Amino acid sequence: LDRCSRTRSALFREEVEIDRVSNVIGSYYSVKGAALTIDHDVQADSNSLMVRWKKSRTMKKKEEKANDGRAVDVRAVDWTAEWPTIVEDSPVASEIDSVRMTPSEFCRVLSRYRYYTEGGVPSEVLAPYNRQWLDHAVFLLDMQNSARWPAITEDQQSKVVEEVRHEILKGYIRAAKTAVVDYALLNSRARERLDIPFIPVPLVEWGSLPFTVPDIGTPGGPPQHWRKGLAMARASLLQRNVQNSKTALRLKEFWIDACKDVRLLSCPPMHTDVRDINAFAAQQGTAQESGIRELSVAWQQVVQIVSEEPIYLTTNNLNGTSMGSYSGRNSSEFFGASPEHMEMQFFEATAAQLSQLAREVVEQNLREYVEFFERFAVEPLHYSAVKALTAQDTWQDDMLMNKLVVGPKGTDIRFKHDLDSVSARLLQPYKDCTICLKEFPRPDAKLREVVTGRTLIMEVREEEDHIKAGFNRVEDIVRMNLSNAEKVLELYEPFLFLLEEEDRVTTFLENPDKTREDYEAYVQHLLDTIDSLHDSCPNIVRMQMMRVDALEVNRKLEQCARDCISKLLKSLALRNQDRSGRLVKQFEHLNARIMRQPENEDQLVELEAAVEEAMSKTMPSLLSEYEDIKAWLFLTWDQEHMLADEDYKAIWAASEWKTYATNINDRENDLKMDRMNIEGKLVERRTDLQEELAAIVGKVAKFKDKGNIRYLDEYLDNLSELKKSLAAAQAKCEKVNIEEGLVGWDETEFEAHGEAMAAIDPYDKLWSLVHDHQKASQRWTRTPLFSGEIKPEEVEGEVSAMWRLAFKLKAVFEQDQLTKPQKVAEKVKADLDAFKENVPLLHALCNPGLRDRHWKEISNVVGFQLEPDPSFTLNKVLDWDIGTYVTEIGEISDSAGKEYQIESGLNAQVEEWTPVIMEFKDWGTTGTYIVAGSSVDEVQTLLDDHVIKTQTMKGSPFAGEFQARLEEWEGYLTGVQDIVDVWLKVQGVWLYLEPIFSSEDIMQQMPTEGRLFREVDAAWRDIMAKSVEDPAALKVFRQDAFLENMKSANDKLETVQKGLNDYLETKRLYFPRFFFLSNDNLLEILSETKDPRRVNAHVKKAFEGMQSLQFEDDLRISGMISPEKEIVPMTTYVDTVAANGAVEKWLVQVEDAMIESLRDISFQSRDDYPVTPFVDWVQKWAGQVIIGIFNLYWTTEVNMTLDAHGNQGLVMYADKLEEYLADIVGLVRTDIPKLVRCTLEALIVIFVHNKDTIVDLRDRGTTDKNDFDWLVQLRYFIEENPDKPGVDDVFVRITNSFLGYAYEYLGNCGRLIVTPLTDRCYRTCCGALHLLYGAAPEGPAGTGKTETVKDLAKALARFCVVFNCSDELDVNAMAKFFKGLASSGGWACFDEFNRIDAEVLSVVAQQILQIQNAIKAKLNFFEFEGTSNLPLRWTCNCFITMNPGYAGRTELPENLKALFRSVAMIVPD
Repeated sequence: LDRCSRTRSALFREEVEIDRVSNVIGSYYSVKGAALTIDHDVQADSNSLMVRWKKSRTMKKKEEKANDGRAVDVRAVDWTAEWPTIVEDSPVASEIDSVRMTPSEFCRVLSRYRYYTEGGVPSEVLAPYNRQWLDHAVFLLDMQNSARWPAITEDQQSKVVEEVRHEILKGYIRAAKTAVVDYALLNSRARERLDIPFIPVPLVEWGSLPFTVPDIGTPGGPPQHWRKGLAMARASLLQRNVQNSKTALRLKEFWIDACKDVRLLSCPPMHTDVRDINAFAAQQGTAQESGIRELSVAWQQVVQIVSEEPIYLTTNNLNGTSMGSYSGRNSSEFFGASPEHMEMQFFEATAAQLSQLAREVVEQNLREYVEFFERFAVEPLHYSAVKALTAQDTWQDDMLMNKLVVGPKGTDIRFKHDLDSVSARLLQPYKDCTICLKEFPRPDAKLREVVTGRTLIMEVREEEDHIKAGFNRVEDIVRMNLSNAEKVLELYEPFLFLLEEEDRVTTFLENPDKTREDYEAYVQHLLDTIDSLHDSCPNIVRMQMMRVDALEVNRKLEQCARDCISKLLKSLALRNQDRSGRLVKQFEHLNARIMRQPENEDQLVELEAAVEEAMSKTMPSLLSEYEDIKAWLFLTWDQEHMLADEDYKAIWAASEWKTYATNINDRENDLKMDRMNIEGKLVERRTDLQEELAAIVGKVAKFKDKGNIRYLDEYLDNLSELKKSLAAAQAKCEKVNIEEGLVGWDETEFEAHGEAMAAIDPYDKLWSLVHDHQKASQRWTRTPLFSGEIKPEEVEGEVSAMWRLAFKLKAVFEQDQLTKPQKVAEKVKADLDAFKENVPLLHALCNPGLRDRHWKEISNVVGFQLEPDPSFTLNKVLDWDIGTYVTEIGEISDSAGKEYQIESGLNAQVEEWTPVIMEFKDWGTTGTYIVAGSSVDEVQTLLDDHVIKTQTMKGSPFAGEFQARLEEWEGYLTGVQDIVDVWLKVQGVWLYLEPIFSSEDIMQQMPTEGRLFREVDAAWRDIMAKSVEDPAALKVFRQDAFLENMKSANDKLETVQKGLNDYLETKRLYFPRFFFLSNDNLLEILSETKDPRRVNAHVKKAFEGMQSLQFEDDLRISGMISPEKEIVPMTTYVDTVAANGAVEKWLVQVEDAMIESLRDISFQSRDDYPVTPFVDWVQKWAGQVIIGIFNLYWTTEVNMTLDAHGNQGLVMYADKLEEYLADIVGLVRTDIPKLVRCTLEALIVIFVHNKDTIVDLRDRGTTDKNDFDWLVQLRYFIEENPDKPGVDDVFVRITNSFLGYAYEYLGNCGRLIVTPLTDRCYRTCCGALHLLYGAAPEGPAGTGKTETVKDLAKALARFCVVFNCSDELDVNAMAKFFKGLASSGGWACFDEFNRIDAEVLSVVAQQILQIQNAIKAKLNFFEFEGTSNLPLRWTCNCFITMNPGYAGRTELPENLKALFRSVAMIVPD
């Protein structure tokens, strides 16, 4: 803006005292106006044109009548009379003379110009003034601020506002008309026609020029009654406009002379040397410090100039005067303000002027900085284009140098100075320059001791629009060039692997399977990479603005490659050295192995095999290894790798063994002579062994003449020696056979050894039998019978075994005609036969069941008193001739044995029960116990076994002695069985009901059942306390009235359960989704009446798509939270407190709010779709809404495309979908939130299917939206709801089916891949729904039957429950499920439906038929399975899936099949 404009004083207008409105007239000022003079005493001519133009029509008529109707001759008008007198020799008079005009002509031009500007342009053609500008002007007055307007009343405020508005409108109209006239006068022909040779520029400021008083039109100065007020206003303005003082002009001149060339930023000229960012930043810092230093020095002079102000400063200045030329007058009277106030105004004006001057320096430097960067504003060349430039080409300008270096981890290449840091440091000088002068003090802060207000000049702020625009421009240029320079890193992407190649070389070297070709290819690959690096990556890349120095990185990459090559070749050299050393050792080992002298057959055969192996395998292998080592060595030579002396020594040592094959041939001939010597020694050893065996056979043959039992010990010793000799001979035979096999001979049979073994065996058995019989006979006859050592069964077994062996040996010897040994066997057999007669007597007398009554009977039989005595032996009994009564004694013993079995069995049962301890578990915080652990199973096992055993014993004829005891024990077992059955049943019900009735809410709602349960609970606690006190099973089950108390408790619990079921039924009827919850889950929910937030743990059981609900602090529900943590706000909040603890009531409200919210959000998303970019739209809304509304627009756009363009439109629309899909893919590849990624995963599935559908329709030639191929697709529409007239909703059509979108919240879950099989299943299922039937997908496992039904429910936003069927389902369970289905309006998918029993399926058919008939009859309530007035929602339906032909599957009844449309599901395509 012009420095002489009003804007300069506008800075302080808000701080000026408010005076009358008329006092601000003429507050404009200019330098030229100061030179003009005006005579305020000149009176206006009442006959001037100005006056006549302002008169009303009435006055005009009067004048015309007074002038006798004669027109005024304008040529005789004195035009100067309308304007103030032009003083001779004034600047105005001189200017008029310079253009050869008289004052009268000049005034005529002014009058004509004023005429056209005031009356020549109708106000109707002007643009209306913007009312907002008026309101803003009034707002700036801040009339409500009492501190600013302390002495103005409300009426005065209204008057001031009206006057301001009037002045603004008048000024706008005058300025607009003037602009129109000025525009017309730009045309020379218009100027001639209007007789206005130039466009006057009247100075409207009130200086020495005339002006027009508003609303009066008086030219030449104000009217008389205004003059005093205007004089005061003029004096006041003189006080206020202190910025126009001499000091202000001095400051301006000084600043222009001293500070206009100050530079706060350094902008290097073109074609100067490049520098790195550190040098550039240092240069800027130096420039700024130098500039600030210059300004600081100048600022001292500024303060000095201000201190010399002669007028406005109240304190003595340098010359000791005060108030300058006004000292002779009363300053307060002249200015209307105190000197202190004038001084304050002066300092404010001076500070504002200095702030502006300082701003100009800062802004000039910022502009130069922006212009400096404009050098780099052209589109920078890509590095590929820069590389192609030659010395003759024009290179783009640069100023910075930045090196490429390897990152600190050694795995990447980056700029030495990070480009973000470079960008920041290039922009920082701009920021620093912007605020560098903000600490400069105001002059009054230096001149006054106390400063109450601001002490610093007004700073330049970074947020100012033009400052910010310059910064953004530099930032854009820097970002563009640095982004382009950053692309240089792409050159090194093919070579980055070199930085980590050493690790891969190590891995490569560790792989023993790498061949020589692999090594050679690897080395060549590295060499090719070095060549490619030289070709692709120059050392200097001169990008625009920043030159990239890549020399260091290029050297580093090349060095990495060469280090890897060196490591490979050095490893090869070390490997060759090692292999050569190992080869030499293998030759030495081979030589040591075949040059040994053989001492036996093993060594001979080993040496022969070693020589043969050396000739056929080892030597060729070693020579091959030697040749391979040479080949590897040549590879290192080809790559010019320097080998060490150790490498040459190792290969030379290996080469000396190349002729070793000759030594092997000589050794083979020597071994033939060694074989002949060893074979001779083997023949000698074999002959000696055969002679030794013949001698043993002779010794064995001598036993045929030995038959005297008195020499038993001698015979046994001889037999033992012979057996040892045979064992040693057998080892020798085996060794000879091995040696024969080693030398290649057939093995010798050594038949004598077999003969000796066969001959000695019967003799050994015979004499061992004699020895064993003698020892056993003494034990049997001399051991006390009642000591427990004699076991009749064991004795009988031993006797039988010995007898069979004696009988066998007798037959063998008799066959071989060996008389003496035969007699010995016969004697042993005869002794055993004699003893067998006493075995029954042993059984009879040694029976443990014999009691005193039995011994009395035996005594009666033998005729004398016989009692068990520890000294009784079998010999003693036989001496008493008791054996003659063995039959009678045996009968008594048998009877005693049977009784003993019963007695011992009964005792054993009691003993088994004695250690049984009932296990009890402390049941949480209830203070009581429950039966737990394995004790119940143990008791049940004992019962199962002991009841049968006891009953069997009672039926025995020998149980007479124990009849009472058996009956008592049987009664105990029967009681235990009954107690266990009732106890476990009561415990199960008590465990189920205890947490329910521990809730005070449940007790209040079910008082009768609660009282009964309390009675049972008390009885239970009493029984468990007694049981825990003495947990032995025999004690626990014998408590008083145990069984009766348990039965009574069971009866009461049955009553409680029935009442509980009735209570739950009422809750389920209120909120039907409770039908799909078990009683336990439902009771957990119903018990949470005090804190609704605790129901969050169970929300998913009723609403599959919700993980929890969002609660506000006042317990209102404001949103739904999915398992994926997606939050969907509710349109209407649910007030849980208003439900008074009735969970089912506010859950019904939640269901309604869910439907309402999903509908509202869907319609909002529909409206947002056309105005929001697709990639932004998919991130803005809930996942379910995105898919639904996308399908809606997909349907709409396809219909519109078919209507407008037919099949060709599908071609274009397919391309559009491809673009959308590309956008989605691009979005997926970015860093997006997890929720958005879940949305996109599901959307892509549906999107791809929709796109494939369009492509398929295009290929099929579909041209009309009524074509069948289009009608069979799942299409979404918004139509009027037939059930709610006037309300639009989302509906889905497929073929002739018309299905509503249910707005069930499903969460941000995935969707099923849609295959042709899925589409066919959708059509069949939707057709069944349209006809009010169910659908029955059937097919093998894995074909997607259940998942397809679930995904169809998601497509229609339906509540769907999947239920796995089994043969345990009964009619009541199915009835409960169908009640929930009918009253909730949801879907049910019964998986494996044909596993249910046929009897149940028959009833299920009637239940489904009853529901379908009610829907067809459009009933809202119907009677079902004992429930009258069951609510019915017509959207309910059921689907069944089956695996036909599988084991355990039932054929559906015909009446059930008729209710479903079957869908054959095969393996999907």
